[in-house]
Amino acid sequence: MPILTQGRRINRVLVVDDEPGSRDGFSESIEDLGLDVVCEPGPMDDPDSFIASLCGKADAVLSDFRLRVIGHYSNFDGDRLVATCYQHQIPALLCSSFTDASTVIDRSLMRFIPVFLPTTTPQPEDIEAGFIRCVEEFAGNLPPSRRPWRTLIHIHDVDDSMEGLFHVILPGWNVREKIPLWRDHLPANIQPLVQPGKWLHAQVNIGAEEYQDLYFDEWETE
Repeated sequence: MPILTQGRRINRVLVVDDEPGSRDGFSESIEDLGLDVVCEPGPMDDPDSFIASLCGKADAVLSDFRLRVIGHYSNFDGDRLVATCYQHQIPALLCSSFTDASTVIDRSLMRFIPVFLPTTTPQPEDIEAGFIRCVEEFAGNLPPSRRPWRTLIHIHDVDDSMEGLFHVILPGWNVREKIPLWRDHLPANIQPLVQPGKWLHAQVNIGAEEYQDLYFDEWETE
């Protein structure tokens, strides 16, 4: 039966994954909810074209994170896809079983990714709860862990062993934890400022309990 929440009806879910076998795994969990499944065969050129093609095809999206591993399935990864869906108020969930996914996801996009499921075989109840969370956020009902706050950020170090990797400390969140970020996920005008000891500001959900759930958006200089 469809998911009904906040006046929205979710009956058909589009599954996005470059591996056909994984698409089948996603589909089973969705069908266990009594929802219909549509699989995206690809190729996908850009998120905006994907959104345009989605009209009338599905009510929500379930996407894997890595979409550029096999063939020419996609020119972008699932974090950008899910964030674009969110910005168009389309419920979308991001999944991945890669252990490094929470580190390499673009944290500026995570503001628009309410739910990340660290698996490619999500439980039906987690899918349902995730779609409901998306629709709640569309209505402006963000939990404390997802609310943005203008936050002071200290550039702790730049990792010379991995190009583009650096670590920051958020005094307003946890002064003892160094958070890994990637320079190319920052706005172009901020990237040259990434130097040890530099202080910046950004919108951050400092109510998050784990660093993997933190997003960084709307960066500012001092």
